[in-house]
Amino acid sequence: MAPGPLESLDFLRQFVESFGLEGRFGGVDLGPYHIPWLLREEPHQAAVVPAHLESFGEPHLRLIPLVDPTPLYGSSLLWSPAQRRPELDGLLRRVDAAIRQRAWLHYDKRRHWLPQTEQADVEALSL
Repeated sequence: MAPGPLESLDFLRQFVESFGLEGRFGGVDLGPYHIPWLLREEPHQAAVVPAHLESFGEPHLRLIPLVDPTPLYGSSLLWSPAQRRPELDGLLRRVDAAIRQRAWLHYDKRRHWLPQTEQADVEALSL
């Protein structure tokens, strides 16, 4: 299940189609923290959530990491050059260090899953 309209969740739509799963999309996207409520209402469902989330402190939920392949979800930082603040440089340094430490830009098509439309872009960055 994915709370939100399909057109705003293209990554999940492609993920569901790629693995032959059935997906239900729709409703209002309230973020991942309302997922436990949705799963209590419909316990036969499952949801894809960001990897950094814990089990929401819900004993009736089981969190299973997705691996082999691990889905990769691209992210970006966006800011206005006209509003650049000194704190931004520190943030960018910390983000760059995390990217290098965690190999976030390393794409291995044997271990990772990306939508077909993004594979060529990421492979070009990895060279």
